[in-house]
Amino acid sequence: MNSMLNVALTAARSAAKIILTGLDRIDSVRITEKSKNDFVTSVDKAAESEIVATLSDAYPDHLFLSEEQHNETKLNKKDKFWIIDPLDGTTNFIHRIPHFAISIAFYAGGDIECSLVYDPVKDELFTAVRGQGARCNQHRMRVTSCKEINKSLLVSGFPARSPELHHDYVLMMEKCLKSIAGFRRSGSAALDLAYVAAGRYDGYIDTDLKEWDVAAGSLLVRESGGYIRDFKGTNTTLPCHNIIAANPGLWPELQQLIINN
Repeated sequence: MNSMLNVALTAARSAAKIILTGLDRIDSVRITEKSKNDFVTSVDKAAESEIVATLSDAYPDHLFLSEEQHNETKLNKKDKFWIIDPLDGTTNFIHRIPHFAISIAFYAGGDIECSLVYDPVKDELFTAVRGQGARCNQHRMRVTSCKEINKSLLVSGFPARSPELHHDYVLMMEKCLKSIAGFRRSGSAALDLAYVAAGRYDGYIDTDLKEWDVAAGSLLVRESGGYIRDFKGTNTTLPCHNIIAANPGLWPELQQLIINN
């Protein structure tokens, strides 16, 4: 495994111990609502601190962009950054739904160089190194080969933090439901992207995301042979505000379905 990924994995496993202990003692976990439908817990903060400390020890000159403590960091092409979501799926965690993940990506020179998404409950580790492919527990991943939208299984988030987006998003989902085989809504963008990369979902649609939601997962998708772009088809390193991820054969038809909503 890539040396930087090894350090990131050490950080993720240390954070996982904090998260799983918190899951067992959820009644004692402090929960705060940062904004409408946007929660943070004492476990998020402790896990993030553990990840940052581990990475800082190994790479003292690197910067951090993360959900809780370093969310005002501005990315640039000069410095080296770790982009971190210590607990992607906090609402699931609060409700004891065992579907959440740790997301860590290394960003330098305008690209995501390596990344991991770790599901501590299932002990599933999704990793990618730019130009070297992506793996799940060391098994090579590939996106699906489904090219027929009526046979596709998609996954989506929902812009719960932005009520002004609800109406248009519901209309888009309604239109999709008439054209596809099925929809899932899991509550973790990092795992949604990892599952697209692993060939478990044919595509992913979402909006109103942040860099830490998608940084690690975006490299997983690309290194598994998939596309991840915004609704207009723009191929940026970190598409956040609206996203379509799918295999190359399905992506154009899925985009047409979305933009013609």
